[in-house]
Amino acid sequence: MGYDFHITRAELWTESEQQPVTREEWEALAEGSAKLERQGFVRWADIGVQSVYGISSSSASFSWRHGRVVVTGHMDDADWALAESIAISLGARLVGDDE
Repeated sequence: MGYDFHITRAELWTESEQQPVTREEWEALAEGSAKLERQGFVRWADIGVQSVYGISSSSASFSWRHGRVVVTGHMDDADWALAESIAISLGARLVGDDE
């Protein structure tokens, strides 16, 4: 089992749907970012197809699910900085699975 990070507005990432980052605002930000590129999609049984965005030189990927942006993969310092700037742009914060 991997460890994910979450860009969320909620106190607990598991409660992201109560203070959601909407899919529309996430995709607008991702599509407008010079650092992110669409790298395919993930098909969730409960919410359907969601675009996956990534950084060309990194294994980190970003996708929306249930009111939050899920960040998976290995992140270096530049990836961390980007993830944190995305969170700030969305009025959210970056937290780990155990937060």
